[in-house]
Amino acid sequence: MSSPAAERIASKNKGKESMPMAVEQAVVVPVQKRKRSVSRSPAPPSPHRRRLSPPRGPRYDLPPRGPRNDARHDRPAVPDVDLARARERERQLAEQMEKRAEEPEKKPFDAKAEFERLMETRAGGTYVPPARLRALQAQFTDKNTKEYQRMHWEALKKSINGLINKVNTSNIKMIIPELFGENLVRGRGLYARSIMKAQAASLPFTPILTALTAVVNTKLPQVGELLLTRLIVQFRKAFKRNDKSVCLSSTTFIAHLCNQAVAHEIVALQILSLLLERPTDDSVEVAVGFMREVGAYLAEVSPKANNGVFDRFRAILHEGQIDKRVQYMIEVLFQVRKDKYKDHPIIPEGLDLVEEEDQITHYISLDDELDVQEGLGVFKFDPEFEENEERYKEIKAEILGDSDEESGSDDEDESDEEEIEGAAVVDEAKRQEIQDQTNTNLVNLRRTIYLTIMSSVDYEECCHKLMRINIPEGQQIELANMIVECCSQERTYSRFYGLMGERFCKLNRMWTDTFQSAFQTYYETIHRYESNKLRNIAKFFGHLLSTEAIGWHVLSCIHLNEDETTSSSRIFIKILFQDLQESLGLNALKAVMADPMLEECFGGLFPRDDSRNTRFAINYFTSIGLGAVTEGLREWLKTNPTMRVPFGPALDLKVTPIPANAGHSPYYAALALSNFLTKSNRPRSTLLLTGAGVSVDSGIPDYRGPTGTYRVNKSYRPIFFSEFTEKHTSRQRYWSRSFLGYPPVQRARPNDIHKRVAGLWRHGHLSQVITQNVDGLHTAATPDVPTLELHGSLHRVLCLSCGGHIHRQEFQEELKMLNPEWAELLRMNETELQINPDGDVQLPKERKPDGDTQTEKSYEHFRYPACKKCDAAKTDADGAWVEGGGILKPSVIFFGEQVPESHKTAAEKAVEEADRIFVIGSSLATYSAFRLIRAAKEAGKSVAVMNWGGPIRGEGEILKEEEGDLRIPLKAGVVLAEVESMLMEKSWTEKVAEAAEAVAAKL
Repeated sequence: MSSPAAERIASKNKGKESMPMAVEQAVVVPVQKRKRSVSRSPAPPSPHRRRLSPPRGPRYDLPPRGPRNDARHDRPAVPDVDLARARERERQLAEQMEKRAEEPEKKPFDAKAEFERLMETRAGGTYVPPARLRALQAQFTDKNTKEYQRMHWEALKKSINGLINKVNTSNIKMIIPELFGENLVRGRGLYARSIMKAQAASLPFTPILTALTAVVNTKLPQVGELLLTRLIVQFRKAFKRNDKSVCLSSTTFIAHLCNQAVAHEIVALQILSLLLERPTDDSVEVAVGFMREVGAYLAEVSPKANNGVFDRFRAILHEGQIDKRVQYMIEVLFQVRKDKYKDHPIIPEGLDLVEEEDQITHYISLDDELDVQEGLGVFKFDPEFEENEERYKEIKAEILGDSDEESGSDDEDESDEEEIEGAAVVDEAKRQEIQDQTNTNLVNLRRTIYLTIMSSVDYEECCHKLMRINIPEGQQIELANMIVECCSQERTYSRFYGLMGERFCKLNRMWTDTFQSAFQTYYETIHRYESNKLRNIAKFFGHLLSTEAIGWHVLSCIHLNEDETTSSSRIFIKILFQDLQESLGLNALKAVMADPMLEECFGGLFPRDDSRNTRFAINYFTSIGLGAVTEGLREWLKTNPTMRVPFGPALDLKVTPIPANAGHSPYYAALALSNFLTKSNRPRSTLLLTGAGVSVDSGIPDYRGPTGTYRVNKSYRPIFFSEFTEKHTSRQRYWSRSFLGYPPVQRARPNDIHKRVAGLWRHGHLSQVITQNVDGLHTAATPDVPTLELHGSLHRVLCLSCGGHIHRQEFQEELKMLNPEWAELLRMNETELQINPDGDVQLPKERKPDGDTQTEKSYEHFRYPACKKCDAAKTDADGAWVEGGGILKPSVIFFGEQVPESHKTAAEKAVEEADRIFVIGSSLATYSAFRLIRAAKEAGKSVAVMNWGGPIRGEGEILKEEEGDLRIPLKAGVVLAEVESMLMEKSWTEKVAEAAEAVAAKL
């Protein structure tokens, strides 16, 4: 009995006449189905059911047609459904086989070519998966191949970077042996670059990295020398391009290298001299940071130089030219010095790893010609690679010794101590607060602020969201900076940011101070921004100023002159003021600029210290269409004389006689002065301070008088100390001018003023004479009068290397011998040369070959001798200086040079011992003299000033009639003659009165 399934299959096969014979003869095996329920009968076969698809399997070539007698083919064969497709596949397969047979054989894998292809790119190589890299490296086993050495170089770079970035206080002793395990002789350039990048990225780690370098320097001094050289060169470049951040990082590193005795203290003093020579806000800020790190060391090894640095800081603070913020930093530095640098030790605890006898100090100067050896950071093929590696292994073995063997025995001996100290260390670690040295929290805060600003619809929503951010104390400035930075990133200025800043400033006074501080910071660093960002920043702060969200006093940080502005800062000021004009209107802006309450704040914008700066400011505002705001500056320029002061703030140009009748006649002035000199009964109680005006009648002009050099010669500029010491051409220019100018100074003789001063001394009124002049006429007139030449003497020449002195006349003869052409010029023009106060002259004119124009005589071939007492200089056959040390300088104080400490101490002592100060022929423009008068006034002493033809510095500050001070704007010679006669007469009458009193007492 057949099953229903078999019947269905059989019924289907009946209608298939085209079915092959093999299928018709197939035997169908009945399938055992799962038993169904008795109640359900099997379904009848349906003719509409889907036909079964042929079985799927691998496609084989069609078997030959016809009967098969092989027993393997007894099972039913399944034919291909589409014979045409099968034949097409066979044809395609045959074509592929033919193509493969025709293809040339592939070249074997060339590992060398593949490695060169990957490595010879601009970036130094592309990313290679580790497995593929290992396969490439496995191909190179010969150490004398370029490929092997390149792989070794990359591994050395990676290892040095990893060790430097991993070092800290706790593991530095473990890192040092690992670092010496790498070839630091080959990789010293990599070491220097890596450690400089690590230090610049994280300044708090500078002491640790310096300690690491100090240890390496004791064994491999060429590594420490290379690092110091690159740091000095980096500082010089950053200083020239006004990059404050790089200057800060470089000086911090150099300071700690000095502390570790890797660098000599002379480089620290040179850096401080350079930064403080012409102080600006940035240079003083860098110098303060540098002094904070190296001050304790300088106080220990060079106390005199340290005191001189702090005197310069004090002078800068008193001059008041720098920003209030920087002044506060100087005051904090003085407090740090007073606290003996308790928070800034020379070497922090745990980092004193080098014994004093092992220290190697490099004597590298800031002025040396340095080679940074850039090629040490680039891979180069070494034909003696294996020999050099063996040599370093010997060096490493000598450095590290048998540390591994010794460590085993040491571990056993110290194990007990470690167990005892372990518990204490754990407790201490628990008490220590974790500090984020990676700035992760700061980065997250900035990201949060940025995303909040970018996701806000309007400024009110943004301010509301930002106020809900938990900003740590002291990091409010980050919010202001992020707002300004986001504003700068826009294509054009968006008022959204200005409204946001305005809202914050009007919410709390703290935010006002924050944005005001941000204004000063961005103005100081505005040169780092491109034009579009600069424009947006200027418009942002213009909005805050026009809405009075921040105070107008923030403009005090702007000093509008040719020297203190850059192209970027001038564009910033232009856009800022044009935006203010659009917002406020020209009349309202003029009213703000003319506000007397803000006049001091706008002193930098509208300078009155120098007519050159004043004209620059007027021309600038006129060029940007705001000439109307300079009307007051134009009036001032018309009514005030020109006065040039190398150092110090603007002078008070009012000349008011004190008392009023002192300016009417020499008699009244002499009467007031004689009373001033005889105020007390104590003899020799008046200190005399003289200036260049005293020597005018001797044929030596002054600086700022009616016929002074600054007024007659508008282009005159005295030489600065740094110029003289740094440039050979500057010394040629000075000595050529001084060679022509010294004979008139040598021939000058004391005049009546010098003689009257000698008379005052003989009558017992003067205690001492302090003179700013360098002509030596006071000493020539009165050799017995105690005279302090504050600024030195032209009649002596000293060596900057050995400190030896020679007389100027001897030096003059040597100049004459070395320069016969100039000696003839001096003989021909001696009576026509115009001498300057410092003993040089304006070089005579000579006609050019074209016959039309005249120029200053060239000093290109002028020669000057070197010091004969020391061997520091290299000279030619005639003894003229060529290079090196042994530079001779006149024994005078140049502009920018510090007054010797002995002179300052003696002058201060003289002021302290005197009852009053008498000044003749000085405008007190130089700070070295002005500070003495200020000290006298602070001590409650009275001051008399007799200066003809111009104002004096700080007149309103130091001269007050109610305190007994005098101001006499008359020629000193005439007045002193009257004074001498009055004092002689007074002394005679006093003697008669004393005799009468003696007779009365006897009776």
